[in-house]
Parts: sequence; structure tokens; C-alpha cells
Amino acid sequence: MPGKLEILNVGDGHTEIVVDRSNPIELERASRIIEDMLKRGYALFVHGKGDVLTRVKRFDKKHKAYIVGAEATVPAEPLEPKNSPVVTMKRGKFKEASVPIESAKVTVVGRSAGG
Repeated sequence: MPGKLEILNVGDGHTEIVVDRSNPIELERASRIIEDMLKRGYALFVHGKGDVLTRVKRFDKKHKAYIVGAEATVPAEPLEPKNSPVVTMKRGKFKEASVPIESAKVTVVGRSAGG
């Protein structure tokens, strides 16, 4: 099953982008769109097991993967080894996991969504 981006937009209606690794042009296009949305402050949520939503922390362009907290229940095996590095932030430590874009269902909410 290919990955999917569902972009919720009040003005333009909902947009859906299918991400398939077998199409390198579309994969690169999706990567640029994801990076742009994160820069603009959009919230991206990966659907995990039981449809639990986990917010994307950042995007790994090299591996074409969403970076989420390792404690999240995600639908695919991470690209990184199970012993992911611990990342130190101002408020403590957390482990990260990566979810390949071609196997994830992601809902995107724009900054102006919510009425």
C-alpha cells in the first residue's frame, strides 16, 4: 500500500497526495511538499496502530522519512536501528524513530485550519 498525505484545507477543500517509491518523480515532489509544509508551520500527523495520531517532529530528506518520537506507535518499521540515538533537547531526552513516507498515512493540518 503506498503512502498517503491528506491535506485538510478550509479554502481549497481536502487534497490527497499518494506517495509511491516506484515513481521517483512523485516521490521527490512529495518530499518537497512535506518540507515546505513543515517550514510553514503545518502540523503533520502519522496514523499509527489503532489510528493513534503522532505528530511529525521533522523530515529526513535523505531517507524520505518522517521523524517521530520513538515511543509512538507507528505502522511501519523504522529505517533507523532499534537503538536510535538519544537526542538531547532543552526539556530532556527522547528517542526518535523514522517512518518511510511511502508506507505512512499522514494527515496535514494547516496553520489556519480550525475556523
